[in-house]
Amino acid sequence: MRLTLLVLCAVALFAQSAIAQSPLWQVQPSICISQQEGENCEFEVDITLLNLPAGQYCVALVNTVLRCATGAEFPLKITMLINKNSELRLLNSAQEILISHSLIVKSQQANMQRRRLRNPWSLF
Repeated sequence: MRLTLLVLCAVALFAQSAIAQSPLWQVQPSICISQQEGENCEFEVDITLLNLPAGQYCVALVNTVLRCATGAEFPLKITMLINKNSELRLLNSAQEILISHSLIVKSQQANMQRRRLRNPWSLF
């Protein structure tokens, strides 16, 4: 009985410490609004790191590194320019992806395309 209780306590403690050590980050805002579809959208992103050990980290937009900083320099403000949905990635010093976050571009006006009212062919 005591052994079972001891094992359950050890498992619960290990699970709790594993959850506390998982790296997290907050990226705000995640959505940029442009005037028209396909137009470049410039916005400033605030990045905050949580539960990461001290070290060097880089923020990359898909495969392009935007900025590198130590864990103590976070939160960061990074200005970026995107024209389509992209992925922001946090890389460690070995250039491995730790976390990723989607950035979405929305437009106020959609591309104006005229819809055809009748078929381009006819049997008669």
